[in-house]
Amino acid sequence: MIHMNVLHVIKNGEDADYNLQKLVNIQTKSLKYNISVMTVRKALFSASIRKFFGRPFDAIHVHARTSKFNKLSKNVINQDISDFFLKKEFYADSEFQLLLNKEILFYYSDGNQKAVISLIESIKYLSSEYTLRIIKNIPEADLKAFKELIENLNIKHRVSFGLSSENLSIRDLAKAYKDSRLVVFNSIGTNLKMKIVKALACGIPVIAFSNEKYLEIPGLKFTELQGPKALAKKIRDIVEDDFWVDIESVYNTYSLESLAESLDKKYQGLNNN
Repeated sequence: MIHMNVLHVIKNGEDADYNLQKLVNIQTKSLKYNISVMTVRKALFSASIRKFFGRPFDAIHVHARTSKFNKLSKNVINQDISDFFLKKEFYADSEFQLLLNKEILFYYSDGNQKAVISLIESIKYLSSEYTLRIIKNIPEADLKAFKELIENLNIKHRVSFGLSSENLSIRDLAKAYKDSRLVVFNSIGTNLKMKIVKALACGIPVIAFSNEKYLEIPGLKFTELQGPKALAKKIRDIVEDDFWVDIESVYNTYSLESLAESLDKKYQGLNNN
């Protein structure tokens, strides 16, 4: 069995928690790991690493946004593991049932005003039990314009604005997903990949406005930006046909075990270089 010395660099002491320890315990399939953990420091050199830990490392895995470790080992992995697996909060409830309410949760993430306007206007083409909640991170001028549109359409009682997506805790975001019947994303960037995955893991179908399919998961629909009437029909078709989400596929692909397996391959590849 191959032995590797791997240093995990974390943001702060609280990051050395159950998840990292569990990941380390899983990673024993093809490699034997000697794992060390340290927090990010203002100044660090290869000599001080040897002095601090008593040995050099075959690989350094950095879980923070910093490049200061890139020259300390020929094998440096910059990847925060928390961005690549599902935390337990995003697992669907064991007695999961689709709610009777028909709330649409809109995850506003960029300046795509046309998507926002189309979605707001689509509400008037849906029956009265449909409501829209927007997790807002919206510039003040745009927010004012959206609220004026809502008032002009006389749907103020059916549209609400929640906290900024940046201010939501993991638990609150998971609850927001689970309380909805459909989650809509207006961004086309792959930076939203895990946010979409988290919604699907809660058992909630997702619409994402995009010309490019960068995820293939049953329960996720990519669509080009449409007019409000066509969008309302798509929403109705998904909600009222009980659109199926392949939760097991999401769990299997984005579990800690899956992440550990991918890191095994990555570390083994480093060792073979």
